[in-house]
Amino acid sequence: MESNDPPKLESLNPTQIEKIMIQELLEKPKRRNKSEKVKKFDFVKTVKPTMESFKKQLLDDKNKMQKQLDDNIKTMKACVLKMKKKLKSGLLEVEKKKKKKKSQEVSVTKRHHEVREKSQKLEA
Repeated sequence: MESNDPPKLESLNPTQIEKIMIQELLEKPKRRNKSEKVKKFDFVKTVKPTMESFKKQLLDDKNKMQKQLDDNIKTMKACVLKMKKKLKSGLLEVEKKKKKKKSQEVSVTKRHHEVREKSQKLEA
């Protein structure tokens, strides 16, 4: 008993599908009556459902990967911004410390010069 449904081609590789198609072409259906028409092999009807499901699966996979890529890029950009902010705040703290040390050094040198001037005045 043979069915008129197209064979399931989803899990087959291309060479197996090709063998099935050739076999279908070679096998001629037996006619009971001369008036009964011979069914011809229709490539589109046989392969179209498989191609549609394959195409749908590929598009779904593509969309999932694109979403994942977008999410990863978003996360990386957020991380870069966060690191830049930390770097800026760290540099500002270092600059503040440098300015503070510099101002202390300037005040020390000013005092040193004042003390020297006073001592020179006293000596003179």
